[in-house]
Amino acid sequence: RSYDGINFEVVPNCGTTAGELCEAQTKFPPTTPTNNLSIRALAAYGGKLYIGTLNNNGGKIYTYDDSGGGSFEQVWDAGPQYPIVGELQPYDGDLYIGLGGLLTVNDNAGGNNDYLWFCHFCDDDTVPTDDFEPVADLPDLDPASLFIIKLFVAYDKLFAGSVNFEHGFSFLSYDANTGDFDVIVDGPVSGGMFDRGNIYQWSAAGPINGRIFIGTFKPLPDDIPRLAELYYSDDGGVNWAQFPMPINWSPLGYGIRDMVVGDKGKSLFLGSATLMPAPDILDIENPLSAGTEVWEIRDTKVASPSTDTVTKGKGKGKNK
Repeated sequence: RSYDGINFEVVPNCGTTAGELCEAQTKFPPTTPTNNLSIRALAAYGGKLYIGTLNNNGGKIYTYDDSGGGSFEQVWDAGPQYPIVGELQPYDGDLYIGLGGLLTVNDNAGGNNDYLWFCHFCDDDTVPTDDFEPVADLPDLDPASLFIIKLFVAYDKLFAGSVNFEHGFSFLSYDANTGDFDVIVDGPVSGGMFDRGNIYQWSAAGPINGRIFIGTFKPLPDDIPRLAELYYSDDGGVNWAQFPMPINWSPLGYGIRDMVVGDKGKSLFLGSATLMPAPDILDIENPLSAGTEVWEIRDTKVASPSTDTVTKGKGKGKNK
């Protein structure tokens, strides 16, 4: 943690005994891991830090309270069918949770497709137990979906993006006021914004000049460069079009790992995940920029609506 953005220190009091966030294993890698293998999600909510983990016994959610010297507490266990708490996002007064593992009705024993949950009273210490429950009437996702990797809020809607290595990511929006869903892309035809190479919806930002943006993870199959892609919407997330990447974006830049609106809303900053070849693989000096990159797109480049062909949504309404 840091209180000045310059100096960082290890957060104290993270317990290492069984069931605690920083539980230690006596052997690494353990034959059957039972501890939290990684922290997948963080969110500030109700004056606390919420922490979502990857755990083969079931993804966990912990809270960290910085008052009184700092303390951690486990508040939820998703169960073994959901080993990944992939994302946490405050929305409409509640805390929303993107899960992973066996997401869809076709994959999950018992016909459970509850990949999106929320907590009613996570920010109310007067309630003795936190109320976690799945969002009602969730649309079924493509059976090849793995987990929800991104949640973000724009124009009073919650957007969710999945991981799908086979057909490209699924992407949908949810309006808590009406209970309606809009499945924007999903499945073998439209997944990954009609490009199955886009296997993650990895980042999002906006609005900037009325536009919201999403960034993708698009790896390098074989020897053909497959660059990360940037998409935008001018109508609140209903229709989407591809935005041109910076001309000198590295040919090894396979993902837009994060993006933020900065400079008082005048710039969109992109942070890359860029493939770094292992030492000695290349016979000649690599002329490409293979390290992480940060790019700035000024607002003058995204100032007016485009007339490009847009990516149409697959369908609207609740799943029946």
